[in-house]
Amino acid sequence: MKAALAACALLVACGEPEWAAPPPRDGLVEAHLRGVTPREAGRRLWMTHCAICHGLEGRGDGFNADLLTSRPAPAAEIVARTGAALHAAIARGSRAGGRSPQCPPWEGVLGGQGVAEVSLWMQQLATPATSH
Repeated sequence: MKAALAACALLVACGEPEWAAPPPRDGLVEAHLRGVTPREAGRRLWMTHCAICHGLEGRGDGFNADLLTSRPAPAAEIVARTGAALHAAIARGSRAGGRSPQCPPWEGVLGGQGVAEVSLWMQQLATPATSH
């Protein structure tokens, strides 16, 4: 039963089939993040949408990591792509970054602002622990 629930969570969060994409934007992300700093918004979005596969500290060791056909990229590896490439890796999903299609595109859920905030948080994760 636990394995079945994990498999369902995997398909919803970072499913391999192309149809397993995040739900469309509905304004809830913006409402949830209203009034917080961009860094805190990025942290919240990471914990809600990314940590299940990429891990709490961005090491590619999240709950679903072992269920994927290829290991999620660590935050430091993703952050190594700067500027537009980093934005594309989040906004358009892992396929846009030259990896497997397991992580869906997030711009439809997070919007441009949310993608920028997740990018900011990923940069924090990729720096030494003393900066958190």
